[in-house]
Amino acid sequence: MTETSREITRRTAFASLGLGAAALGLAAGMKDAAAHGDKKMSAEEKANAEAVAAFFKSWGGIAPDAMKLTAPIADECYVTVNPGPKDPITSRAALAEAFKAFLTDGQSFQIDILQTVALGPSVYVTRMDWILKNGKRVPEDKGTPAAGLFVFKDGKIKYWHDYAFTPHA
Repeated sequence: MTETSREITRRTAFASLGLGAAALGLAAGMKDAAAHGDKKMSAEEKANAEAVAAFFKSWGGIAPDAMKLTAPIADECYVTVNPGPKDPITSRAALAEAFKAFLTDGQSFQIDILQTVALGPSVYVTRMDWILKNGKRVPEDKGTPAAGLFVFKDGKIKYWHDYAFTPHA
């Protein structure tokens, strides 16, 4: 294994640990809120959770536009996808270009959010992603469980760390 390979492996491991720690922290906060029974989302948390839900909803339909999909993303951002490119995506324009690779020949996605936790500027979602072809679910697709952590700044998604739990990951 080369030195570069070990660095990527360490980066991936630390990123995974970071998301895991964040998820545990958010889950603990959610548990505490549920135990108190009176935790309501602030206006900021509600707006951020709704922005993430709208973002994922926009992936459906026929031939979604990559630039429109990235509307809630800050022009300067930090996006990691695992499995995915080894280097983070650091601009909205580059993210739109990356999205175009998935949006060809009538392909889009149905994204079912299973759980949302919003605390301050952070939103954590678990979800199930389905491939659509010309607006209809692809029969052989069994769905992909995934999780994403979003951090907002000035009303836009500044950081997004996404993990798809695929058999080959």
